Amino acid sequence: MTDLKMKNGVPHTIRRAMLLLWATLAVIPIHMLLEYDNLLVAFNNNVTTLLSVYGLAAALYIFIIINVIAGRNWARIVFLILFFAGFPNASQFQQFSLSLLLSLVSTVLNSYILYLLFTLPGSTWFTQKKPEPDTNNVG
Repeated sequence: MTDLKMKNGVPHTIRRAMLLLWATLAVIPIHMLLEYDNLLVAFNNNVTTLLSVYGLAAALYIFIIINVIAGRNWARIVFLILFFAGFPNASQFQQFSLSLLLSLVSTVLNSYILYLLFTLPGSTWFTQKKPEPDTNNVG
């Protein structure tokens, strides 16, 4: 069965997931700003370490997004594993805050992204053989 709403061989559900992946990337700096004081305490008031950790997290997330967009099956599996590794725990629900609300919205968006990536037609797109890019025709 083919997806009737395909563009350049990419199902519409995967295109939607790609947009949402980029949108959720914005959560990283917003979360850092909302939790800045708490994070500074957690990192012993070392701003350099704090920025380095968040920078590495953003770089990893961008790397995964790029590979999901490229149709790499391993990237969607890594995204799934990271999703469950960072799943909110019960201790986060003891006090309501804007940061908690942002985490919940991010969790819902990432759940929907995973749904798009692991259900039809998206799931079959990841398992199909993709044509290799033509590196001879540059320019």
